[in-house]
Amino acid sequence: MTDVRVLLSNSSHLAELNHKFRAKNQPTNVLSFPDEEQGGDIAVAIDIVSSEADQQGATLHQMVAMLVTHATLHLASFHHEHESDYQTMLRLERQVLSKMSLDHPFD
Repeated sequence: MTDVRVLLSNSSHLAELNHKFRAKNQPTNVLSFPDEEQGGDIAVAIDIVSSEADQQGATLHQMVAMLVTHATLHLASFHHEHESDYQTMLRLERQVLSKMSLDHPFD
């Protein structure tokens, strides 16, 4: 993976992207779009993430860092279809956030 581009947007825009690329008619907090040659793209709905941060008692910075890390792991072919895969991703998220001196917002 060479490049990861991050788009900070809003729930309306992510709802459009979610519909167009995933056939889901709803907004979401983050989407990732792999690109075999370049790494991929990540789109973040700041308004949703801000609300989630408030609900978790986390900072917006903490939530964005976690979601960009999570989406980057997806771009690197990690997934969480099974509990063991979820636990692997969670461990990796915590390791990356720790290197940025951040706690995982769900801890």
